[in-house]
Amino acid sequence: METTRCNLCGADSYRVLHRGHDRFLARRDQTFQMVRCQRCGLAYLNPRPTSAELLHHYPDDYAPYAPPSSGLARAISH
Repeated sequence: METTRCNLCGADSYRVLHRGHDRFLARRDQTFQMVRCQRCGLAYLNPRPTSAELLHHYPDDYAPYAPPSSGLARAISH
């Protein structure tokens, strides 16, 4: 996990809105927190997973993603 500043205004002051776990994959080994920037109000994940850690949350069989194989999905992607 990496701590980040607000992506909108660059501030590093925030308040925690919510803490939770990855319910989709039923992973309870890591807690995520949604925060709100105290300067501009943007809500974002902080700390956030690194690029390498994201691979653990989006496995190859991740259901919401399906590669375009035929039909309309394939036509749109090309």
